[in-house]
Amino acid sequence: MLSLKNITIRLRNKPIVTNLSLQIKPGELVVLMGPNGSGKSTLAHTIMGNPLYELVQGSSIKIDGHEVSNAKPEERAQAGLFLGFQTPIAIPGVSLVRLLRELVPQATADTKAFMVRLRTYAKELAFSEGLLMRGLNDGFSGGEQKKIELVQALFLAKHYAIFDEID
Repeated sequence: MLSLKNITIRLRNKPIVTNLSLQIKPGELVVLMGPNGSGKSTLAHTIMGNPLYELVQGSSIKIDGHEVSNAKPEERAQAGLFLGFQTPIAIPGVSLVRLLRELVPQATADTKAFMVRLRTYAKELAFSEGLLMRGLNDGFSGGEQKKIELVQALFLAKHYAIFDEID
C-alpha cells in the first residue's frame, strides 16, 4: 500500500499542500483532479522525493509499510515507485531498448523474452516498433512520448506508477 499521512508540502516556505492523507492499494487506480495550481504535480514530485519540495515534519510517506519520507528518489524507485513526467525529457542516442536493458536485470538475462514483451507492448499500445530503437522521446509526438512512458512504467514500476498529466 502507498500510504500518505498528514502530508504538508512547502516550496520556499509557501504551503502548497496541507494535511493530505491518502492510502492507495496495489492495483488500485486513483485520479487526482483539481484546478491548475492546486498541488497535484507538487504532490507527485514530493512522493517521488524531488528535493525542490519540503515535506514538513510529521508528514509520512510509506511504501508497503516502509517509511520513505527521507529516502532519495532513486531509493524510492527501487522500492517500487515510478513517476511519469508531464513533459518527458528527450535522450538522443539512448533508445528505450538500451535504457531498459540497463535498468531491468531480466532484460539481459533473457533477451528474447525481453524483446517479445517489448514488442507485445508496442502492439497493444499501437505504436511502431521503430520507436523502440530511436533516441528516447527524440522527436516523438506527445502521444508517442506517453506510450513510451507507459512501457517504461510497465517494466520499472514494481508497485506504484504516478503519472503527471497523463493526457
